[in-house]
Amino acid sequence: MSEKGIYKVTPDVLVNFVIGGVSMFVMCWIYFDFVGNAKPKDNKPATIVIWWLA
Repeated sequence: MSEKGIYKVTPDVLVNFVIGGVSMFVMCWIYFDFVGNAKPKDNKPATIVIWWLA
């Protein structure tokens, strides 16, 4: 984009930008979904309560 300028960008660049943004969103969603559903490593009551509230 630095060579072409913002006014000369073709639609394929926009499509690549959208596909890249959606794929990053999906990868982050999958990662944080698995991390959020992980079991806590210790069995202290405070950890269980915080995990449950999160």
